[in-house]
Amino acid sequence: MQLGIMTKTEEVQKFLLYTTNQVFKVLNQIIEKAPDHKLGFKPAEKSMPFGHLAVHVYNMCYLYAVGPVTGGFDYRDFNDLFLDPRYVKTKEEILLYAGAVKKKIIETTALITEKIFEKEIKYDFSTAPEDHFTHGWGTWKLQSYASLMSILEEAIHHRAQLNLYLRIMEIEPVFVYN
Repeated sequence: MQLGIMTKTEEVQKFLLYTTNQVFKVLNQIIEKAPDHKLGFKPAEKSMPFGHLAVHVYNMCYLYAVGPVTGGFDYRDFNDLFLDPRYVKTKEEILLYAGAVKKKIIETTALITEKIFEKEIKYDFSTAPEDHFTHGWGTWKLQSYASLMSILEEAIHHRAQLNLYLRIMEIEPVFVYN
């Protein structure tokens, strides 16, 4: 790498490491502040409960990291690393899962090459059984680069959402820029 000039691969690796080291750190602090008995809290009827949303963000980051390296992702790919958000009882479960997802993203970061960016990745949950948490997610496609960058977008978006949940629960939110 020349001073001041990064390849696309180095740029994505930098963003993924920033996401796992900084954004996930604050996201985990938010999760730690929520009492276990409040994991079912949702600010509106159609909202995801706090605990479900916390797992959701890590599930999405996981699938967006793995898809480009494996060439696609469907519900069975959660078998390698899985936490069903519908059955989460404690924030410790979420934080353990968060650590495993972080580790997987860091491992994936090392596998990123320029060739990966040329791929279109299919995320297909159309065959997920009715009792699987991904049932009804449908099918979508993303270029690998967009998929990898979606990890940062998902984490930041849901970090803010969960912090707002804390505020609504009258728990002091976490300062996100630390």
